[in-house]
Amino acid sequence: MVLKELREDVKYAHEVSGARPTLPYAWASPSIRCATYMRIAARGGFWGKVMRARLLSAFSCDVSAGARIAGGLFIPHPVGIVIGIGVVLHGRTHIYQGVTLGANARGEYPTIEPDVKVYPNSVITGGVNIGRGALIGAGAYVFNDVQPHAVVRGPSTRIAD
Repeated sequence: MVLKELREDVKYAHEVSGARPTLPYAWASPSIRCATYMRIAARGGFWGKVMRARLLSAFSCDVSAGARIAGGLFIPHPVGIVIGIGVVLHGRTHIYQGVTLGANARGEYPTIEPDVKVYPNSVITGGVNIGRGALIGAGAYVFNDVQPHAVVRGPSTRIAD
């Protein structure tokens, strides 16, 4: 399962950044390594704990066991990302540095649909659904559903026209 998702990550990284689509070359990429560590950490168990510790020490990222992360994850700058226990990340997603995907006071977690880009220092909390192809701007705080192909910008979470 992890190998299949790793192949999807490599293919997607090649599409969006032009990185070589070979596994040995791609493994040298921090983006690919971080995405793989995140998936293993999200599975929990002994190796999940090992990878969570590795994520924290190498990338200052934290992923709770129980998060669901599909293939095709691209993390251009894998630093300071936090993903909570109930988060669902569908494929072909960009996540930049400093992003937090977490729970609200009721313990609900976000679902991120495919082809979403989440720019630096954004916070997405609660049981929200981020629609396919949405763009979450830098510094946005999202606590309501975002429609497909919408653009959310700024700290006040305005949906751009």
